[in-house]
This record gives sequence, C-alpha cells and structure tokens, in this order.
Amino acid sequence: MRYKDLSKRLDDLEVALHGKTFFWTDRNGKQAGDWLKFLKAIQYPEEEWEKTKGAKLPPEKCPLISFDMSQMDKLPMAQQMGLSVLMVSVGFPALELVTLPDGREVWQRKSGIVKLEVFDEQKT
Repeated sequence: MRYKDLSKRLDDLEVALHGKTFFWTDRNGKQAGDWLKFLKAIQYPEEEWEKTKGAKLPPEKCPLISFDMSQMDKLPMAQQMGLSVLMVSVGFPALELVTLPDGREVWQRKSGIVKLEVFDEQKT
C-alpha cells in the first residue's frame, strides 16, 4: 500500500514539473534542463547505493553543488518538501532544522541559493 501511495505522489510531482526548466550547478558545471534531466543529474550513484544501502551521501560525493531553491516556490508545499528530501538523500543541504517559537523543532526547506559548502572547502 505504501509503495502505491509513493508511486502516485511521484507521478503527481512529475505532472507538476512537466515543462518546467531547472537551473543548477553540479560537478560538471552550470546546467539547465527539465525535471527528468535534473533528476538524472542528481540521482544516487548506483555504486554508492550498493556500498551504503541508500544512506545519505557524504558531501564530498554529492552530485549537486548549488541550487536556487526559489525555483520550487510555485509548487505545492508537499512537492517542495518531496523534492527537498530527494536532494537531501544525495547529501545536498536543502532542508534545515528550525525551532519554532513554541519550542518544537521542524524541518524547513531552505530558501534562496543553497551551496554545498564542503565543495568550496575542497577547492582551497
């Protein structure tokens, strides 16, 4: 049952993103493309999946270097979070833990241009 729900949500996400162009920077430089090209660019490397059993990739292996999170603003909140979770799964810091005024902690999607900080450290 859960897989069927997940499949439906992914289908809904693909419908919402159909025809939308994304802009990002990956390890090959600046890129632009549709949802499927973006998804392929940030997919979890198969050899890493075998080694880590799908655990979050360490930053030095993350395929995504920077992304303007405002590109997701027109999507429904559930789709924004779904895409953000996908990014986090490959080691990209798309979400941050914030404390609400009442003391609860929740994950929130980052805004603006988000960069993989470790990548900058590797260059120096």
